[in-house]
Amino acid sequence: MNIDDDDSKCICFDCINDPFLSNLVFDQGVERKCDYCDEEEAISFLIVEIADLVEQAFDQHYVR
Repeated sequence: MNIDDDDSKCICFDCINDPFLSNLVFDQGVERKCDYCDEEEAISFLIVEIADLVEQAFDQHYVR
């Protein structure tokens, strides 16, 4: 996987409105700066990690 600048951005659990994803990030995330609220030591995931989780959810629960 090739990670560019946009994919290396982070989002913390507090900036995610979805309760399931927010709790997952809180439980499994890493402390780093959130690019959305600018919290320096926020528990967060990379945007690419969130995108992968959302893609998996769509693949498992929706039919095109």
